[in-house]
Amino acid sequence: MIKILFISCLIVFLLTESFFAQQITFEKEDLNFTVKDGYFYVGGSYFVGCNNTNGKKILFYPFPIDSLYGLADSLIIMDMTHNKIIEPLRMTEKGALFDFLCDSLQITELHISYRQKLFSNQAEYILETTAAWGAPLKSAKYQFIIPDDLQIEFFSIKPDNHFEADNTIIYYWDKTNYMPDRNFVIRFK
Repeated sequence: MIKILFISCLIVFLLTESFFAQQITFEKEDLNFTVKDGYFYVGGSYFVGCNNTNGKKILFYPFPIDSLYGLADSLIIMDMTHNKIIEPLRMTEKGALFDFLCDSLQITELHISYRQKLFSNQAEYILETTAAWGAPLKSAKYQFIIPDDLQIEFFSIKPDNHFEADNTIIYYWDKTNYMPDRNFVIRFK
């Protein structure tokens, strides 16, 4: 019995060490959001750092789940570094699991976009999961682009600035060493 327990603990230790030795880093993101025709659109680039091992890495990309939102759809994942479309390994209401190629000591740019049906006047993008990476984003840039007749009631994260052009309002955020403590939530009229 003790031998089985020791071997089990050794396997767990080796798996844990292997996982952390191959851990990737989430470097930065540059995203655009918009609300149009009852949908919340998210799209942009995520920059993922790879350690000193080559090969495929697996990521889980979360979607907000709430009775205020429908299921995310129209998911497109593109590996811009290797010029390759990525098909999700699995997609559920909670998110999408996918793999991508990592080159040793390089940054991989992933472009991800999706839309989510809105059943109310609120939209949400998940940021709190950044803490699971154990380090802040070196850079986070967000733009929320809306028609000028859409009135904002609430931002969970105050924009750094905004400007108006061609019947649109563009709110933007430019963060450095950013560890979000809440999700990006917008309520509008």
